[in-house]
Amino acid sequence: MKILTFTTALVLSINGFASHILGGQLWYQHISASGNLATFKVHLDLYRDQSGVGLGTTQSIQVNTTIGGSPLLNSTQQLFLAVPEYQLSNQSCGGGYTVMVNRYEGLITVDNNSTIKIFWEQCCRAPGITGLTSSVGEGFYIEARINLENPNVRSFDNSIIPPQIGILRMTTGQINQIATTFTELDGDSVYATLKPAKSNSTTNVSYATGYTYTQPINSDSIYPFTLTSNFNGFTGRPNTNETSVVSFRVDNYVTDTVTNTPFRIGYITADLPVTVQSSTTTSQSISISANNVSNNFGALLVLSDPIYSNSLSQDISEFELFQNSLTITNGISSVTSNVNSIGLIDSLSVHFDTNLISGIYSLHHKIGSDSTLLVGQCAQSTTDTIFSVIIPFTSSQIFGNGNPYQSGYYKLSNPNNIDSVLWIVQNGTLAPSNDTSITTLPNDSVFATFNNLQCELKALRYGRGITDTISIVINPTWIGTSEVNLTSLEIFPNPTNGLVSLNATVVGTYELLSLDGRILESGTAKKDYDLTKYPTGVYHLRLSTDEGTRVLKVVKN
Repeated sequence: MKILTFTTALVLSINGFASHILGGQLWYQHISASGNLATFKVHLDLYRDQSGVGLGTTQSIQVNTTIGGSPLLNSTQQLFLAVPEYQLSNQSCGGGYTVMVNRYEGLITVDNNSTIKIFWEQCCRAPGITGLTSSVGEGFYIEARINLENPNVRSFDNSIIPPQIGILRMTTGQINQIATTFTELDGDSVYATLKPAKSNSTTNVSYATGYTYTQPINSDSIYPFTLTSNFNGFTGRPNTNETSVVSFRVDNYVTDTVTNTPFRIGYITADLPVTVQSSTTTSQSISISANNVSNNFGALLVLSDPIYSNSLSQDISEFELFQNSLTITNGISSVTSNVNSIGLIDSLSVHFDTNLISGIYSLHHKIGSDSTLLVGQCAQSTTDTIFSVIIPFTSSQIFGNGNPYQSGYYKLSNPNNIDSVLWIVQNGTLAPSNDTSITTLPNDSVFATFNNLQCELKALRYGRGITDTISIVINPTWIGTSEVNLTSLEIFPNPTNGLVSLNATVVGTYELLSLDGRILESGTAKKDYDLTKYPTGVYHLRLSTDEGTRVLKVVKN
C-alpha cells in the first residue's frame, strides 16, 4: 500500500478500490433524434490518486426517465473507458501527488419528451478528510438531468463541457483563484452554485463542525471560499492547511417562449476534493509590461503570466491615471481583458477618456476594491506598480476653409506631443514645393491650392513613435464673378524692396502671412501694402471679399 500525504496529519489512501477515487463529474451531449426517441452520449470523468489501484475499463450509471412524474425507464447502462488513463497536467503548486483521469463514455436512448436523470454512485471516500465528520463509509454521488417535457423550449439539450480540474489546490495566507474554463454548445445561460456533497442519491455527507458545503475550508472572512455563478472559477484566501470536499451544480437555462421566463433545461454536478497547504513554490510575482499607447486613447499591458478571468473588478478599481501627482477623475473609461485559448487573461487593454489632453501620464496599477491585485495560478499576483504612459494625440482637427475659392491655409488645432506632420492633398498642390505632399513642424500652417474638384487634405501626425491620420474634405468654389474680378488681380512690383500695390481696388479684408502660415498683419483691404519692416523672403497676401478669396505671392528682396 502506498501512502500519500496531503498535510502532515492527513493520509489519503487505504486498501480497496474506491479509497483512491478523488472525485468526478458527469456530463452529456445530444447526438440525434428519431421519432419519439433521442440519443445522448454520456461522459463520466473520474479522478484518482496515482498511488492507488486502477479503476478498470467500465463504469455503471443509472438512467431514469419520467413524464409528468410517472416513471418510464429505470435501467443500468455501461460506460466504457474512452481513452487510456492519463495524468492530469495541472501545475501542482507545491502539491506532492499526481491526479489520474479516467474518462468513460457511452450512448443512451430515451424518450425525447421526458425528464431524464443520469447518475453514478460509488463507495467509499478516503479516511481523514478534515472537512467531514468521518469520511470512512461516505460515498460519492454525481448526477445530470435533462428536462425535455416543456413544449415551449427546444426538444434537446447539451450540457456544458466542464474543465478537467481534478482537484482544487489552494495555498494558505494568499488569495487563490482557480479557473474553470468550460464550453457551452447551445449558447444557453449558465448558472453555477455550490451544493452539499452526497454520499448517495438520498443522503448528504456529514460535514465536520465549523464546515459547510458553502464554506468547505477555513477562509478569510473578507475573502471567503466562493464559486462565481457564471462559473469563472473558485476564489478564497484559506488560512488553514486541510482537505475537504467541494460539490457544485452547473445549470443551463433557456427562455420559455410562452411565459418569457427562464427555464432550466438541464444541469450537471461535480464532486471534487480541495486541498490547502503552505506554498512550497518560490515563483516570481506576475509582472506587467506597459507598452506605449497603441492608438489615440489606449495602452496595452502585457502580463508575464496569465491571470484569471474574474481577477479584474467590475469597477476597474485596480487602475488609476494621474498627472503631476493629481488623480485624473474618470481618466480611464474601461479596461478590456484579452483572453487566451484556455480562457485566461494574458494582456489588458486600458482605454483612456477621449477628453484627455495630450501629455505624459502615470498609470497606477494598485489594489482594487476587492482588496487584491490581479491573481494568477498558484496564488501568484501582480505587484503595485506605476507606469509612465504617453497620450500623444487628442481629438484634434484641421483648421481651415472647407469651401475656399481656390486655395487656403490649414493647420492642426492641437500640436501637443507631435514631432512632425506629413500633409497630403488630393487634386491639388502644397506650397512651396508645388507637390502633393509636404512635411512641416506641428505648429506650422500649410498653404494648399486646389483643382476644380472635391479634394481631401490629410495630416499624418507623428509623435512618440506613433502615427495617426486626420483629414478634411475641401470643396473649392471656382464660381461667380470672383473668377473674373479676383483672378484679374495682380501685385507689383514683384519681387519688391518693400512697397507693393494692387492693380485694382478690393472691397473686403486682407491678411499678410509668412510662408509658414503665421498671420503678420490683417485689416481692411487696400490698394498699397508696405513690407519694408519684414525680412527678405516669400509672403502671401490673402484677400477676402463677398465673391471669394484670392492669395497673391509676394517676394521680398
